[in-house]
Amino acid sequence: MNALIYFLLGLIENLAVQTRAWAELTQKLHNCWSATVHEAAVEAGEHTGRPVPIEAQSDGARLASKAYTKRTALG
Repeated sequence: MNALIYFLLGLIENLAVQTRAWAELTQKLHNCWSATVHEAAVEAGEHTGRPVPIEAQSDGARLASKAYTKRTALG
C-alpha cells in the first residue's frame, strides 16, 4: 500500500512540474506573439499614417516590446 501511495505522489509531482513547464512556455509564446502582432500593427499604422494607441496593447505586448527594444539597443 505504501508503494502505491509513493508512486501516486511521484506521479502527481511529475505532472505538476510538467504543467508548470507548459504554462511557462505558453506564457513565453503568448508574449512573443503579442509583441510580433503589435510590431506588425505599428508597421501597418506607419504605412497608413495611423498610430496604434497604447491602450490597445496588452500587458504582454508592452513588456515584450520593451524587452525587444532593450535587446536591439544593446546590440
